Amino acid sequence: MSLYDKACGSEHGWFSPWEISKKLGLSEQEVRPLVDHLIKDGLISLRTFDGLIGISHKGVMEIERARSCAGSDDKDRQPREKDEDTHQRMRSSHTPDRS
Repeated sequence: MSLYDKACGSEHGWFSPWEISKKLGLSEQEVRPLVDHLIKDGLISLRTFDGLIGISHKGVMEIERARSCAGSDDKDRQPREKDEDTHQRMRSSHTPDRS
């Protein structure tokens, strides 16, 4: 389940990145750079001093844009990827896919 889905598409939820990492089978050392990267891109934000995160308005808009492109009938649409494939790409490159 993605952070967007867990938050029901809202930017008002708070989540522990460490709980999410356990569900993905990642260590804290693997997750920290991913969280930092997503914060720098403005897709998530820190919500509390003890490290809880939430999806930002920009993050919500980006997911909704990507999902609408994946569901369109345009010739140029991007194929919709499974969340696990996206996580695997992020783990290996630490950079967003801009294709």
